[in-house]
Amino acid sequence: MGQAMDIQWHRNISIIPEIEDYYLMCKMKTSSLARLAAELGAHAAGASQEIINIIANAADMVGIGFQILDDVKNLTTGNPGKKLGDDVVEGKKGLPVLLYMHKYPEKRERIFYCFHVAKREGTNAPEVGELIDALKATDVFAEAEEKGRALIKNAQEIFKSSEFTGYPLNENSRSLLDNLIKLIS
Repeated sequence: MGQAMDIQWHRNISIIPEIEDYYLMCKMKTSSLARLAAELGAHAAGASQEIINIIANAADMVGIGFQILDDVKNLTTGNPGKKLGDDVVEGKKGLPVLLYMHKYPEKRERIFYCFHVAKREGTNAPEVGELIDALKATDVFAEAEEKGRALIKNAQEIFKSSEFTGYPLNENSRSLLDNLIKLIS
């Protein structure tokens, strides 16, 4: 369902999802596998349903935070194996773009134009740079990155909370979890 939402938003450039819909899409698309792995691992370790729910919610935070940071990187530094701004070519409305569109509704038609030209001409289209520069001229990258990092930090705090102090995670498992979270953030 999350992938379907994302694809529908790509294909129809004029759709501007609400920020909460974006978070829901991230939860359904990006964090669903992390949540499943967390739930299965906690269940296999004999955790109570309460602990499983807490771990699953923390996994959601990590997944959503990762997707936000991935969207920021695509438009600022580029992601490994992808061209800078290819999300613009795809018509992807990541959190920085959504924040911009919601803050500056008078700019929407220009954003739509940039998406349209980029889709037709690729990442070398001047409109890709134009859109990225417009976003850079505001605080949307910093705001999105702050949100993504806050979600991941909240998940880390959950795993360090008193509910998990006596939880049967050995030090190697805790270290792997910490390193995974550091890697994606």
